[in-house]
Amino acid sequence: ENWSNSYTQYVSEAAWRAYKIHGGQPAMLQNLARYAEMDAKGQLATYDTNNNGVIEYNWGAMTGNDADAVSFDWRSGNLDRAETAYVWSGAMAARDAYALLGNTAKANEMQTLADRIRTGVINVLWNPSRQLLEHKHVATNTHVPWKEINNYYPYSVGLMPNTEQYRQALRLFADPAEYPVFPFYTANQRDKAAA
Repeated sequence: ENWSNSYTQYVSEAAWRAYKIHGGQPAMLQNLARYAEMDAKGQLATYDTNNNGVIEYNWGAMTGNDADAVSFDWRSGNLDRAETAYVWSGAMAARDAYALLGNTAKANEMQTLADRIRTGVINVLWNPSRQLLEHKHVATNTHVPWKEINNYYPYSVGLMPNTEQYRQALRLFADPAEYPVFPFYTANQRDKAAA
């Protein structure tokens, strides 16, 4: 119903946060819950073709930072992508809105969907050998070593468990050769040089 072609979309999450601050009529909350639900379900139905809970695509422009999305240059073909984080946050927004409405069945349904997405992101994208969250080349089931800040979106929305194991991935931000503070780039600069 309100699905779009942007994978860095956090409209549902932002709408839920705005509602928590400003409030609104129950009809507005019902619309927010339904739109967030359909965004999450629509994106998975369209872009999770291998049904692993992670969206995949092969075009850098869909990230919104296509000129600097170095991971797409590693190997052609669909990549399971960390932008799935925003599909998860949309499902969580729908869950919370339905819960506030007292619709426990829908809230539980959305929690189940969010759990499926979280499990997919962790099981598919986490690379234990490098202790990093990495996109994955679908055809070869291979982690993509070239990264951009998009790899960290699951952290920014609270999807990743807050454990030492998963916090290890944040170490790259301490190295200006990887992610300099200024000038700012979305691509990991070591990976960009290798590309």
